[in-house]
Amino acid sequence: MAECNDAIVKMYGLNAVQDFVGRRLTEFVDPNDPSNLELTRQYIRSGFRVVDRQSYESDVQGNPKVFLNSMIGIVEDGKLVRTWGIQRDVTEQVKLEEARTVAETAVRRSAEHFQLLVEQASDGILADSAGRYVDVNSAGSNMLGYTREEILQRSIADVIVPEEVQRLSPEFARYDGGAVTTSEWTFRRQDGSFFTGEVCGRRLPDGRLQGILRDITERKKAQDALRQSEERFRVALKDSPITVFSQDDELRYTWIYNRQLHWQHNALGKSDDEIIGCKKAATLNNLKRKVLTSGVGAREEVAIPQNGTSHVCDITIEPLFDGQHNVIGITAACMDVARLREMADRLQESRDKLANTKSYLESEIQTELGFEEIIGQSPVLREVLRKARVVASTDSTVLLLGETGTGKELVARSVHALSGRCDNTFVKLNCASVPSGLLESELFGHEKGAFTGAVNQKIGRIELADKGTLFLDEIGEMPPELQPKLLRVLNARTLSIRSFARICSIA
Repeated sequence: MAECNDAIVKMYGLNAVQDFVGRRLTEFVDPNDPSNLELTRQYIRSGFRVVDRQSYESDVQGNPKVFLNSMIGIVEDGKLVRTWGIQRDVTEQVKLEEARTVAETAVRRSAEHFQLLVEQASDGILADSAGRYVDVNSAGSNMLGYTREEILQRSIADVIVPEEVQRLSPEFARYDGGAVTTSEWTFRRQDGSFFTGEVCGRRLPDGRLQGILRDITERKKAQDALRQSEERFRVALKDSPITVFSQDDELRYTWIYNRQLHWQHNALGKSDDEIIGCKKAATLNNLKRKVLTSGVGAREEVAIPQNGTSHVCDITIEPLFDGQHNVIGITAACMDVARLREMADRLQESRDKLANTKSYLESEIQTELGFEEIIGQSPVLREVLRKARVVASTDSTVLLLGETGTGKELVARSVHALSGRCDNTFVKLNCASVPSGLLESELFGHEKGAFTGAVNQKIGRIELADKGTLFLDEIGEMPPELQPKLLRVLNARTLSIRSFARICSIA
């Protein structure tokens, strides 16, 4: 090298011109230089000018460089005596160009890969511009029953039912915000059939609308079937004493229907320990954990303390499984049988009372072969019957006086028949025919074991005649020690007339 400027010295990483002059360019040329420096020199010796030739070289530190050279040779007597050249460092430009090439290749491959994914997607993918389709994948065209070319000749309004065309403008306005929007539409295929589609779409930066279309007809049918099933379930359990619930594998409530007992509170997300305490919930938790561990359902009666009362619940528990048949929780149905037992006891009491009433009536029918109405036209009898009609409309106690055989019992029955109590029981008791020791039991009844010979509970005549009429024949024969007790009944009766029988007595 004979001459150079400072710029080329810096290109090669040298400090001064003296460091560069006298050196050969071949010291810096890459042996694998694809531009072939020797061939370039042959061109120059032949008198050709070389313009913008790239050379691959290295600086003194060994860093690769790319130079852009323009050279011309001076030839005298057929010999190359001098070469003049202009050299520019384009290393960074080449790197940028190579990086851009790599990026463009990656983008192209990514676009090809994305297009392949779009084409192979099971959901329809469509692009719309100004109300008309501009792109669609195979799944979308097949879903709508058109070829791709036919779809690109149509607008959104052409493939939905006419009733929903008016929704398009408000829907497009929702997309203008840039957010992803999901909505349901009824689409019309080319063959005239319909299906429900879910569209998840957004507006692209270039103004186009892009949407993903999914046929949800079967899902809608499944949802409707599930909704109907849930509705039938709710109707079946409406007003029933059964609570149904689910819990996860940590025994935290995830769903409760028909809340009762401690489930009435905000139980979702909580466990029984948190709601009623660890001690009270111990038996219940042990049963549930047994089902979680074994995967086998169980049914037991469990006492659940609540507000100072122990409720006995009949609880049926079944395990919940995931797709791999792992137990992930439980579902259970619980019924408070204490309430049912109480209702059963009340029914049994009513049944026993009806049986006693029936037994009494049957005995009366056996002793009374018939009943004849009072017949007579005398002024005295007519006055008696008039007074009976007057007193029958009240709830007052009635005292009938008269000689034996004058028909006092018939008058008592007439008072009962003419009163508002006629649909209830008319109970008769002859105070003279019952031994004094048993009369109190006949009137007020007794419990099993109350005295010697009381082997069963007995309902008293006063209770049998509840809301009806109690007829005490020969009341004057009642023992004196029993009369204060009867008086107490009469006094208590004035406090609540409807709770006691009318008492008709004969002295």
